[in-house]
Amino acid sequence: GIAATSGKAQVIMGNNVVAHINDYQDLSRAVSTLLAPAGVFVFEAPYLVDMFERLTFDTIYHEHLNFLAIRPLARLFEQFNLEIFDVKIVPSQGQSLRVFVGHKGSHVVEKAVHDCIMKELDLGLNQTSTYEALAEKIALAKTKTVHILQDLKSQNKRIAAYGAPAKGNTVLNYYNLGPDILDFALDELPSKQGLLTPGMHIPVVDRQYASEHRPDCYFLLAWNYLPIIMEKEKDFLAAGGMFLLPTGDIITDSNRNHTGSNIITPNKPQKKILVAGGAGFIGSHFIRHLYTQYPEYVIHNLDLLTYCGNRDNLADLEAKDVELRPEGRRYVFVQGDICNKELIDRLLTQEHFDVVVNFAAESHVDRSLSSAYDFIRTNVVGVHTLLDACRKHRIPRFVQISTDEVYGDIDQGFATEESSLNPSNPYAASKASADILIKSYMRSHALPAVIVRGSNNLGPYQYPEKLIPLAISNFLEGKKMPVHGDGRHVRSWLYVTDFCRAIDLVMREGNESEVYNVSGTQKTNLDVLERVHQILQLSQPIDAYKTHTNDRPGADRRYAPNSEKIQRVLGWKPDYDFDRAIATTVGWYMQNQSWWQEIKRQQGFLEHYKRQQEANYY
Repeated sequence: GIAATSGKAQVIMGNNVVAHINDYQDLSRAVSTLLAPAGVFVFEAPYLVDMFERLTFDTIYHEHLNFLAIRPLARLFEQFNLEIFDVKIVPSQGQSLRVFVGHKGSHVVEKAVHDCIMKELDLGLNQTSTYEALAEKIALAKTKTVHILQDLKSQNKRIAAYGAPAKGNTVLNYYNLGPDILDFALDELPSKQGLLTPGMHIPVVDRQYASEHRPDCYFLLAWNYLPIIMEKEKDFLAAGGMFLLPTGDIITDSNRNHTGSNIITPNKPQKKILVAGGAGFIGSHFIRHLYTQYPEYVIHNLDLLTYCGNRDNLADLEAKDVELRPEGRRYVFVQGDICNKELIDRLLTQEHFDVVVNFAAESHVDRSLSSAYDFIRTNVVGVHTLLDACRKHRIPRFVQISTDEVYGDIDQGFATEESSLNPSNPYAASKASADILIKSYMRSHALPAVIVRGSNNLGPYQYPEKLIPLAISNFLEGKKMPVHGDGRHVRSWLYVTDFCRAIDLVMREGNESEVYNVSGTQKTNLDVLERVHQILQLSQPIDAYKTHTNDRPGADRRYAPNSEKIQRVLGWKPDYDFDRAIATTVGWYMQNQSWWQEIKRQQGFLEHYKRQQEANYY
C-alpha cells in the first residue's frame, strides 16, 4: 500500500472534503495506517453548532453529506487508537471546525477539545428534541421571510436574488420562491449567467442586466460575503434599496453596519494595515493570520525582498486574492525599503492606514558580527523613518516587533518588560536602539506605539540558515549540522502562529506606550537538535549528524523573557507546546523540500553557510 511504498505521512490534510464522504470508518482506518507516530491529521469542515447558533440550514445540500461535531468525532477516532488533540473555530461558511488528530498519547490534548464537547452538550446536540426545535426555527424563518416577500410584491416592488450559490438553492426550493416572486438572480460568475437556478428556474443574469432592471429589494443568498456586498452596494442602499436575508432580517442604509442577523456576523468597518517586512518568516505568518481572521482588513505588505524576504511565502494567499473582483481584494504587495522616506510618506498619504506593524529588520546575529552596517541602517534608521512618518500622518497605532535578545545574557531568573537592556551583539544592539528611539517618540511626540518582544520563533517558511530549518534540511541531505560552542545555550522557543496571535492581541487591545514580552519553552540548542533527530528517525546517533565549531564572540548563554504580563493583561497563552511545535515544523520542512532546496542553492546562502561552518565572522 501507500505506507509501504512511500512511507508514513507526517501531515495528512483534508480541508472541506471530510464532510463530503460517507464512510468514516474507512477514513479513520486509513488515517491510522498512514499517519507517522508523531504525525498530524488536520481537516476543516462545517461545524454542526453553527446550524443552531446562526441558522445556517442552507448549507445542507447535495455534496454535504455530514455536519460534524467534536463529541461524536472523538468517539469515532478512539476506535482506531486516534484522538483529537486540538480544535480551532474558523470563520468560513459561518463557522467551520479545524480539527487536529494524532495517534493516542502522541500529543498534548488542548483544553479547546473539552470546551467544544461541553458546548455541544450544553446545546443538547445529543438529544432528538434539539433537532426538532431547529426544524421549527427554520420553518418560522421561512414563514417570516415569505410573508415579507409577498408583502413587497403586493406593493409592486421589484425583487431579485443576490447571488446564485449552491446553498441558495436550498433556500429557494424550501421557501418555494420562483420567478413569480424573484425576477432574476444576479451573479458575477459568467459560467452561471444565462442559466436557470435548479428547481425554481430563476434566470441568472450579469451586472449590466441587473443595473438596467434595478430591483427595490435583493434577497441575499450569498450571505457569507456580506461585508464585501455591503460595501459594493452602498449606492444601492443609499438610494433606498434593501436587502432581505433568509432569516427574515432586513438591511437598509440606516442599519447596514448594525444588522443583527442570526446567520452572519455584522458588517464591520474596513481597516487598513501596513505590514513592513511581511515577506519574511514571521511577517508572512502574521499577514496570513490577519487575512484569514479579519475579512474587513485590507493588508499592504511592504518588503524590500532581501535575502530572507520571500514573496513565495504568501504566493497561495496572493493567488487567491487576485481571483477576487478588484473591489473585493484585500492584499497588496509593495516592494520597497522602510528607509525610503519618499515612499513611506507617499504610502501613508494615499492609504490612511489604521495600523503600521514593523517586522522589517536584519535579524541574524552571525551576519551582524560580519558586518553591522545593514543592521544599523534597517533596524535603526529605517525605524526612525517609519516613526517620523507615523507621527506626521497621525497613524492611530504603531507596533514594533522587537526581540528578547535586547535583554542580553540572563544568568538567573527572568527578564520582565522593566528589565534593563543589555545587548551583547550588533543585531541585539540595533533592536535595543530602535526600542529606545520608539520610547522617546512615545513620550516626546505622544506617538501611539507598542513594542512586542518575542523569543525564538519556529515554524514553516523560516530562512534555512537559522538553527531549526538548517538542522532539518542538513539532516535530510545527509550533511552535518554545525553547532556553536558546546550547544548548551538556552533559548525560549515559541511557535510562530502563537506569536502572531500575541501580536494581534497587542495590536488591537494593548495599552499605548507599553512593552509586551512573548515567550515560549526553554530548551538548549542541543535539546532542539536531539528532538529533530528523534522525529526524523535517523539511523545513526545524533553525534554522527553534528560537528562543533567555535562559539560566537560574546555569545549569550541564556535568554529568559517573562511573558506573565501579556498573559495576565490580555489573556494570551500559547496553543502549541514545544513537542507539538517542533513536530509540526519538521513535518512541514519534510513536505516542502523544494522550498528550502532552492534557497540553499543560492550563492548568498552558500557564502554565509561557509562562514557558519568555519565560525569565521570577521
